[in-house]
Amino acid sequence: MDDIQVKARLIELINEMPVDQQRDLIKLLEWGRRDLRKHGRKHCKRSATIAVGDNRYGGIAKNISEGGMFIETPTTVSVGEEMSLLISFFSFEDPVSITGKVVRTEPLGVAVKFDGVIQNFVNKIPKGNSDETG
Repeated sequence: MDDIQVKARLIELINEMPVDQQRDLIKLLEWGRRDLRKHGRKHCKRSATIAVGDNRYGGIAKNISEGGMFIETPTTVSVGEEMSLLISFFSFEDPVSITGKVVRTEPLGVAVKFDGVIQNFVNKIPKGNSDETG
C-alpha cells in the first residue's frame, strides 16, 4: 500500500468503529507518541506570554522539556509560525525568554519546539515549580 491507500484504509476503519473505540485509539496513539520524544517533560503551570510578530497573547505553560513546551492558550496560531515566549518561574528573578516554532496545534493550545536545547534552564527548575516526568 502507498501512503494514500494507508490513510484511506485508516479513515475507513476509524469511521466503522464505535465512538468508545475511537476514543481508545486516540489514547493509544497519543501514548505511543510519548515514546518518540527526545527529551523528558516536566509538568508545570506557569504564566506565559506568547509573541508572534507584533502581537502578544497570554497562556499557561503546561509542560516543558529541553527541546520544547506545550502552552495552553485560546490563541489561534499556525504550525510553522515563529514565536518568542516569556515564562515566569518563582526560582528565577526575571521571566525567561525563549524563541521557537509552532510544531502542533490542538484545541487547547500549541506545542512549540525551541530554536535550541535549553538543558541548563530546565535542569534549574526546582520541584516547587514542576514535577519531573519521564
